[in-house]
Amino acid sequence: MRRRTGRRSAILLVVLLSAAAVVVAAALKYEPPFYVAAERAAASVDLATQSSRLMTRVQGLANDVATKPEWDATFEADELNCFLEEYARELDERLGGTAHAPRVAIDGDRVSLGVRMGSGLCSSVVWVELRVWLVRAEPNCLAVEIESIRAGAIPVAGQSILDRVTEAARGSNVDVTWYRHGGKPVGLFRVFTDQGRRTTKQLLAVRVEDGRLRVAGRTATDAVGVPAAGPSYGPIE
Repeated sequence: MRRRTGRRSAILLVVLLSAAAVVVAAALKYEPPFYVAAERAAASVDLATQSSRLMTRVQGLANDVATKPEWDATFEADELNCFLEEYARELDERLGGTAHAPRVAIDGDRVSLGVRMGSGLCSSVVWVELRVWLVRAEPNCLAVEIESIRAGAIPVAGQSILDRVTEAARGSNVDVTWYRHGGKPVGLFRVFTDQGRRTTKQLLAVRVEDGRLRVAGRTATDAVGVPAAGPSYGPIE
């Protein structure tokens, strides 16, 4: 009798473990709606052409920052997705050679960013929900609050991801400091840290809304100063 009971218990344990494995596997294979929609949109456009157009606009913004007293640019989420797809290989290298098909979506003031890790049956979409705003008390400082990090439908600890973001940012002369607020990680990204004494660049607006990202600012040269706070920029039109 004890042997039968032991066998039944063993069989039940195997069944439970198998069921748990199936549930976990299904949760890991979950793809958030924003990612699925972005995948479909990317499949219907000429990524190379769209990315080239965006790079032209990005280069134009860089030239404006260097030469004009005021600059302003708005980028659609669809444009950003084309750019990410075109430069997915570089992202893959930064994330250890397992990442591809990065996608982004903007809903209200929240940004969702996902990337597929692995391939085939072993792949899973790792995605982050975050908020971005300009810190008015400190010039050229962006705050990025991480709302959640998930692999499929499973919440994951994201310290390794934050470390890689920090490393990549610092490689682009962006200083990053992380702290926790309300249990959520918040990164302070300080830009224009390498500017010289005779040129002062300052971000005056960073807006994430209505499916678009908008940045604006001013550049002063020589002894002309830049105000600590800029004009009140209205909603993206």
